Amino acid sequence: STIFGYGNYSTAAGNFIIGISNHKPYVASTGLGFLQTSSSPAILKDWTHLCASYDGKIVILYVNGMAEAPVITSLNTTFTKLLIGKADAGTNKFTGRVDDVKVYNTALSAEQIRMLSTKVPDGLIAHYDFKGNERDMSGFGQHLNTINVTAVNGRLGVSNTAYSFNGVDSEMVSNVIHLPTSNKPRTLCTWMNPKSLTSQTLSSYGSPLNSKGFGLSFDSSNLIGMGFADDVVFNKLSLLAHWSHVCLSYDGSIARLYKNGIELNNATKTWMTGSSQFQIGFRMDGQEYYSGLMQDVRLYSRALNSGEIASLSGEPYFSEIGPSFFNAFQKDLLYSYRQGSGSVSDSSTGSFLNGGKLWSGGVLAPNGKIYAMPFRAKEILVINTNDQTTYTIALPAPYNNGLTEKWSGGVLAKNGKIYGIPYDASHVLIIDYNNETAIDVVSIDVSGIDTGSNKWKGGSVGANGMIYCAPYSSSQILKINPDTGQLSLVGPTMAGLGKYSGATLAPNGQIYLIPYNSSRVFTFDSRSEGFFITMGGTYTNLNKWSGAAIGLDGDIYAVPDTESSVLKISTDSQTTSLLALPGSVVLPASGKFSGAVLAPNGKIFGIPHSSGKVLSIDVFTQTLDLSYSVGLAPKKWESGILSFNGIIYAIPHGDGFDISPLNVLMLKTGANGSFIPHTRISAYLNKF
Repeated sequence: STIFGYGNYSTAAGNFIIGISNHKPYVASTGLGFLQTSSSPAILKDWTHLCASYDGKIVILYVNGMAEAPVITSLNTTFTKLLIGKADAGTNKFTGRVDDVKVYNTALSAEQIRMLSTKVPDGLIAHYDFKGNERDMSGFGQHLNTINVTAVNGRLGVSNTAYSFNGVDSEMVSNVIHLPTSNKPRTLCTWMNPKSLTSQTLSSYGSPLNSKGFGLSFDSSNLIGMGFADDVVFNKLSLLAHWSHVCLSYDGSIARLYKNGIELNNATKTWMTGSSQFQIGFRMDGQEYYSGLMQDVRLYSRALNSGEIASLSGEPYFSEIGPSFFNAFQKDLLYSYRQGSGSVSDSSTGSFLNGGKLWSGGVLAPNGKIYAMPFRAKEILVINTNDQTTYTIALPAPYNNGLTEKWSGGVLAKNGKIYGIPYDASHVLIIDYNNETAIDVVSIDVSGIDTGSNKWKGGSVGANGMIYCAPYSSSQILKINPDTGQLSLVGPTMAGLGKYSGATLAPNGQIYLIPYNSSRVFTFDSRSEGFFITMGGTYTNLNKWSGAAIGLDGDIYAVPDTESSVLKISTDSQTTSLLALPGSVVLPASGKFSGAVLAPNGKIFGIPHSSGKVLSIDVFTQTLDLSYSVGLAPKKWESGILSFNGIIYAIPHGDGFDISPLNVLMLKTGANGSFIPHTRISAYLNKF
């Protein structure tokens, strides 16, 4: 599709066009074809800054300020027509939004284009994006003087887009003009990836006196918005060895501390910040040197609002995910999808006595192991995807029996621990994968909230980092705060048994509950815990759908239990539609599939429950395929998890009436691409 172009469209080399082809931005000219195509795809449903320059000999395409390889060519552009959103013949129409179109009568420099591409430029007084150098991209030219820092790959794996600090004497210093002092408003933001959690400072300025400093720092348990001995603090955070976006804003009265676009804490402060140089990598008194990686440091002369900060933090991957964070996740998905796909195959690992309904759902940990949630089993099943072996961890009393139904589904929380969703159990299951002997079935007791059975089935981490459990027969959604262990019920009271089976987080920050016996989809905004509504069509059958996955398009696809269609939930329009299963394939009337998994080839796979077929959903063509067989067995698997190696592991469930052994199904999707690790453990994928 054509985004922008001008010139004579009937003459060779007579025009200059910017567009999108196969998800990638390009610059082109009639008769010459694609002059340059981006090496990476554009991000759906997010703003991308595109620019193309021509100096009379060389064309260069820039995507978000980063230059592609230059192309030598000869253009003969004349001005006869300027078009936005379509080509000359009215074809190749662009679908989306276009803003701030500029045409210059000169070839801008790479540095000028970097400045134009800056997100949230209003009030920006210093911007160090670290894209190949330590120059200031705010326009004020306040470049950094550096000591003992090393250019390295940034958070998206792009070379020379971050700097490494050694924790001893690495420094960056600039004489920033218009530095916000006294009680003037300001905002400081950066990306951090620390190597240790001793007391360290990311960036600072001011005086080392009470309430006269300003900066961002951390220690072994706290993220600190520094006023110097007068701080705003938030503790119990997971910061080590992964990228986090952190911000501190001050409006002259209230200081607000953010991580990954989410406000963690605020406090009224009477800061009277002194003047000094602007320092990166150490505290203003020459202490607390930073050890780790840093990228994209920004200082504003105003207090940014929460939406602006969420926009700046748009590309983290860990399980604490906000609405705009889907963008980088989606970029990884699109890149993997473009690598193509081969044929599907399967194998298995493990062999377990079929006691019936053993495990229900699983969660992938950063160590490459999948922890399956005990349903009737008296132990946790561990699938080591690093060497394709399995073992079990015994449950402590009172759950060390194979009779009662316990947990169904789980999530990886922002603190790095796994939480099992209580089905009949009176406690939340907590697994610390770093200490497998310390299985916790005591700390979080739900009996004070709901003493019933079949309470919740499946859940999701929300955009605010909280855990939300889908009400199966409980009357409300269970909310778990993983930082404090606090429980609460949220949303309206809902009647009925077997209401919802599974929950999925969407890029708009809403969580969608999958209707099992309920007649409609239920959704709510996990950012504000508001907007609790039912939506879409009305479906009156029982046992309809069980589990769902998000697609590359940002929509959600729920797989059928008794239904003959896949339920598509369009998250932008808040509507639903049905994709019919192929009628030529005979499937069981009930228990067809349980759980859905997005693979790196862009397809969603429905996990066979009582079906002998694997369901494949092609999101781009909106077609379904049931051609791959795994053998018919009643209720053999319940949900699946994609591991770092690209294999989907289906969790053995079983039926007490079938005495054949159970195993873990290893489904190889044929995808040529793969997800980066942080995508794989994100809240969008890592759940039932």
